[in-house]
Amino acid sequence: MSEKQIASQLEQSIDVTYTDGRKEVLTLRPLPVARYPKAFAAYKRNDLLELVALYANKHRIWCDGLEPESLTAMTAAMLEGNPDFFAFVAISQKMANGIRLESSDGANTSQSLPQPQV
Repeated sequence: MSEKQIASQLEQSIDVTYTDGRKEVLTLRPLPVARYPKAFAAYKRNDLLELVALYANKHRIWCDGLEPESLTAMTAAMLEGNPDFFAFVAISQKMANGIRLESSDGANTSQSLPQPQV
């Protein structure tokens, strides 16, 4: 299966409601790699609103206008629709904490790799 086919399977349509009563259907796609540095920085700051906004391709302030149920639905969609980004996060965290490597003679060694620049 090609990357394009996988991405289309992860595409989601979400109905959102704004606090002023407006409704909108958003078509959401996985985060492109170009947004990973910004998303990773938001993840490290525990800024869930920024992550949701990046996923929706909106500015963070956009989240302020969502009804709580819509924000919850967007958050769930963001978590489900971005397995590659969250795999990237997990790998980055392992790198930051040092990776256990096995030498050719079977001895375990620990090597710290540089943290990613964001």
